[in-house]
Amino acid sequence: MRKNYIFQFNLCVIIIMQLFFCSLAASEDFSTKSNLSDAFDHLKSRLYTQSVEEFKKAIGKNNCIDLYIGLSFASAMLCDFNMAFEASAIALESNELTFKYLTTDEIDLIIKNYQNLIILTPFKSELHFALATLYFINGSYNEASERFKNCVIIKPNCFEYQFFLAQALFCSEKYSEAALIYQKSILLDFESLEAHEGLYKCYVKLKNIPLAKTELKIIKKFDRNYSE
Repeated sequence: MRKNYIFQFNLCVIIIMQLFFCSLAASEDFSTKSNLSDAFDHLKSRLYTQSVEEFKKAIGKNNCIDLYIGLSFASAMLCDFNMAFEASAIALESNELTFKYLTTDEIDLIIKNYQNLIILTPFKSELHFALATLYFINGSYNEASERFKNCVIIKPNCFEYQFFLAQALFCSEKYSEAALIYQKSILLDFESLEAHEGLYKCYVKLKNIPLAKTELKIIKKFDRNYSE
């Protein structure tokens, strides 16, 4: 009987701890949502400076992708294109390319605003990059490819533009075209493990075994623990 009581006691402790941690997580989630709500309220009121401040506060508490998209957009509206580019790049480099807080309507609104801003300033590669980022995260890889291509046309020597264009082409299953762009990105940054990995995967998809093996050797020079 004593063992049974101990088991029940331990089970209760575990349940209480789980509820406690879930409560903490919910509290943090609510806090992030609250900051996002403030940030988007400022965006809707076109108070972009305040919106940037709110997104930065939220980023300090929660590192989700929505925050960087919001920060990128608000920065673009302030013509801070460097920040818009940096925030979009961080979003693209995220391990989980999914929206947690942004609604479809909000995403559509951001896309329309980017499109309008691009009409006014068509040669700002950072705007095309930010819009391409939204398309990419939404899984619209063909649209993302077209916008990344605009970036490359404007600034052909930017590694990020070449690399993410290749990524979008790969996701669109355009492996031959993606391989060519990965090669260009590698010329800009030979030490990019991600670019070599992308090129390697293209060769595998194209069943070009000799070139795939060559890329794999290069990858393993950078990362001995790399597994296929």
